[in-house]
Amino acid sequence: MYQILYEELTDTAFGKQTLTGLQLCAMSLPKDEQGFRHVEQDVRLAIHGLRVQELKRSREKKLSAKSEAKAKHDLHSTINALKSEQQMEMSADVKRN
Repeated sequence: MYQILYEELTDTAFGKQTLTGLQLCAMSLPKDEQGFRHVEQDVRLAIHGLRVQELKRSREKKLSAKSEAKAKHDLHSTINALKSEQQMEMSADVKRN
């Protein structure tokens, strides 16, 4: 697992509820009027495993093109950073062997 994804949350308590799913939110976008983040994906846990449901974009307020472009840029930057980290880990594994 990539440490960069969870290092800020390692000592965070999330409560004691049964996990039925999770939402993948755009952290780089501003919160809406109610204080919630924009949900990119909604992952529901079912008895037979994970089932990913595409969310319909039926929000009252659409994201501006600029915000959406920035979110995509931030997402691509994060993906590239994770790929680089993975390549470095793989190179280190090869050198050890």
